[in-house]
Amino acid sequence: IEINKANIRTIEGQISKLNVEIKKKQKDIDQRNKIITDRMLDEQAVTGTNMDVEVIMGSKDLVDMIRKVDGLQRITDSDQVEIKKLQKDKAELDHQKSEKNRLNNIIKEIYLDENEKNKKETEKVQKQKKKLLEEYRKQEAELNEKMRSVQVDIASIQNNIININTSVAGKLDFSGNGALMMPVRGGSVSAGT
Repeated sequence: IEINKANIRTIEGQISKLNVEIKKKQKDIDQRNKIITDRMLDEQAVTGTNMDVEVIMGSKDLVDMIRKVDGLQRITDSDQVEIKKLQKDKAELDHQKSEKNRLNNIIKEIYLDENEKNKKETEKVQKQKKKLLEEYRKQEAELNEKMRSVQVDIASIQNNIININTSVAGKLDFSGNGALMMPVRGGSVSAGT
């Protein structure tokens, strides 16, 4: 469990780091995307859709035209480079988001595994508890049976004592000087005479 907690803390640290990087990259992409979009919209609004043709046709001479075509090509190349950078950053952003999802799934798996282990441990403890409780009840029943048996034996002994006392009392002679005497067969013996 401690190892899982340490792993979870490590992964959560990685996720936090990824969240910061994702937010930063998303902000950078949004800004650059806005700059490119705004520039393209501005160009279309100012010069119309045939800007390239109008610039080239407005050249004074061949050198001016070559310079304008070269300038347009550089702008186009620069736009293409920015678009490729933007696409690369978006791909990195998607990769970071998928990595974040993967790490979140790992954490979920760890929690599920831990919950499964806890569930199995709980079931094991419940089975042991049930077994101990059955054993306790069995021993309790055996003790109760022994106690009933002892009580029956005590009652039997008490009845025997009463029967003995009664039979002995019937044979005792309480007459005379207050001393008890046991009858003797075949003759008479006195206690002090």
